[in-house]
Amino acid sequence: FNGGLESHQDVMLVSDVPTRMIHAAADSVKLRDGKTGQFWLSHEGLDEVKNELGAAIDDLPFSLSRQALSMIGHTRFLHSRMGRKASQEDTGRLEAAMRSLSSLFKRSFDPLRSHSHTLGLIQSVIDTKIASASPAPAVCKELAFEQYRDVTTASLVKFASREYKGLDVDILTPPLAKLLSYPSSFRISLSQDFANQSVPDDFPVSMLHSTYVCYREGGAGPWQLKRAMELPRQHAVSFCSGDACTQGDLEISQLRSLMDMKTTKVMKLWGSLWDNEKDCDTCQL
Repeated sequence: FNGGLESHQDVMLVSDVPTRMIHAAADSVKLRDGKTGQFWLSHEGLDEVKNELGAAIDDLPFSLSRQALSMIGHTRFLHSRMGRKASQEDTGRLEAAMRSLSSLFKRSFDPLRSHSHTLGLIQSVIDTKIASASPAPAVCKELAFEQYRDVTTASLVKFASREYKGLDVDILTPPLAKLLSYPSSFRISLSQDFANQSVPDDFPVSMLHSTYVCYREGGAGPWQLKRAMELPRQHAVSFCSGDACTQGDLEISQLRSLMDMKTTKVMKLWGSLWDNEKDCDTCQL
């Protein structure tokens, strides 16, 4: 039975199965159609993505964890039944295999107790899926490519929609989830007057260069498009977070609380073991 556990451990180590399962869980999360890009960067949208990610992690990764713990428990039981027949070598090999398997799962799952790691997963889910869930109108993408030769047009997102003096206006951006981790409040206005504002040195302004305003009259006229940086100041497109926001700005959530996956079933399953490793039955005989 030691050989079976060691074989299971070797497969897990070589393939890094737990980590791959977490990535597969994140990849399985889908964003609902019909929502703007701004929704997915709001408190409500982030809570929805976090909950969906938690449910996905509690599917295959949870089943894999239960299987691994069951195998460890079964092997330990069989070993105990051997009594004095178990050699020190067998006992040592079993201990080493159990510790190695537990350590492998810890390396893969323990980061989910971290705010920054969980936020990174959520950002990845949003940025990967948002272009298909909240796509910019196809004609606007074509205009962006024809007028500006913008090679990012395929990933443009309908970030927000507005009505302005009889015009239907869509504000288009690339995926912007990385702005969720910007460490302080900000307000960035895109217009011809862009250079006359104070922009923090560490702010990723390049992410906003491909921001466009696509508009048509009364929902029936031909679409027209302008890069946001070319708009007059009174029609500026402003992105903000936190207490820097003013009325009419496009707000990006400044997270109200730390995000992690501690409440998922899989983290509760392993968490108590890792918190008490010295007394953990799966860590020592």
